[in-house]
Amino acid sequence: MNTEATLWQPIETAPKTALKRIDLLDAGKRRVPDCYWSRHHQKWRSKHFDQYGQRLKIRRPTHWMFVPKPPKAETAAGIL
Repeated sequence: MNTEATLWQPIETAPKTALKRIDLLDAGKRRVPDCYWSRHHQKWRSKHFDQYGQRLKIRRPTHWMFVPKPPKAETAAGIL
């Protein structure tokens, strides 16, 4: 079974397409969800915004992983 730590891959191998949503690890510390490569801006961007309405900033991405799938309904129901 894969642990989350083994799913992180070096940023150099990340798919640079707007069709693939990935999570990034910024500066090796902070997880930034639902990111994509913006060809227009030539940088990584997130679909999410902070409490001030500003798009989450990605300063120095070091790793990436595909967005994890949500738990199955019966598993999620047991959590609540």
